Amino acid sequence: MSPLCEDEPELWYSDDPHDKEIAIATCRTCPLMDTCLAETLTREAGKGKFYRFGIAGGLTPLQRFRRVKRAAA
Repeated sequence: MSPLCEDEPELWYSDDPHDKEIAIATCRTCPLMDTCLAETLTREAGKGKFYRFGIAGGLTPLQRFRRVKRAAA
């Protein structure tokens, strides 16, 4: 976990659309964004869209699910 998200971990799991925007914007400034995304995709491998949670690597759970589905096609 990056220092950018360690201060407010609940922000990355909020259902509030405004919080999600803040989390995504914060991710996009993080030097670990690509690593975070890669680790999250590895951890979520084989899971359906309802078993992915929080913002990671600048993407929502649905965005990550769709990315994996496109890559598999």
